[in-house]
Parts: sequence; C-alpha cells; structure tokens
Amino acid sequence: MMDADTPSAADAAAAEFSRRARWLVFVIVWLLLFLLLFGLGSCGFYGYHFGTPTTATVTYCGSRNSCIGAWTVDGVRHTGSIHHTARDLAVGRPIDVHVRGDTAYTADEGTPGLLIAAGVVGVIGVVIILVRRRKDRSTPKSNETK
Repeated sequence: MMDADTPSAADAAAAEFSRRARWLVFVIVWLLLFLLLFGLGSCGFYGYHFGTPTTATVTYCGSRNSCIGAWTVDGVRHTGSIHHTARDLAVGRPIDVHVRGDTAYTADEGTPGLLIAAGVVGVIGVVIILVRRRKDRSTPKSNETK
C-alpha cells in the first residue's frame, strides 16, 4: 500500500515530462538567440570584408544607423543605404566603405562584435548541455515501484 507522501508513477512521469519540456524550451530559446546574433553579425561582417572598397558621400541621415549615400564603383555612380553602428555620419561627409550590392558598409560594421556575442552564447549553451547530459548520466534511474 502507498502512503500519501509517496509519489505515484503518474506523478513521477508528469514531473519528468515537465523537466524535459523546460529543457526543450531552454534549448530552443538558446538556439534562436545564437542564430539571431550570428545572422545579424554575419551580414555586416560579410558585406564589409567581401565588398568592393570605395568612398561614399553621405546624402541623408535619418535616425541612428539609417543613412543613404552615393558612391562610384567601376565608373558607375550608385546610391543606396550605408550600414554603420558606432558613430553618427554627417551629411556631405565622404567616408570609406565597402560596397556589396546596393549597400555600403563602414569599417565599424565589419567588426565581429555580434559574431563574438554569438560565439559566447554558443559556448555557454554547449557547456550547459554537456553538464546537463553528464548529470543525467550520473543520476541513477529508479525503475522500481512500490
């Protein structure tokens, strides 16, 4: 006979399901955060390091990080957005950029800040997963019911 303080098999199964559900939510949130940081960091990094170097003139700046400029590549004049992060750009000011498609990237956009953040999030997540797996393997599973 079971006393009132002894958990039933159903209670144990519900607790295990709840534990696994919380773990799954953690892994999904961690993965989404990693992918978001990696994706945002990769765009500017790739655009700057693999774009064509040129000089752009800022023609309009709205809010922070929202500027439009003009530049020349292979003798053809282009207009497009200028991606930058660390400073406000003055209208009419020439700046060194690297152009990819119709977007220009400043040097500060080419720094791997978000890529480093993604790496940190990735490493922390992997460590937590490994520690969790090790803990789960070292915890004896009780298959006995009374």
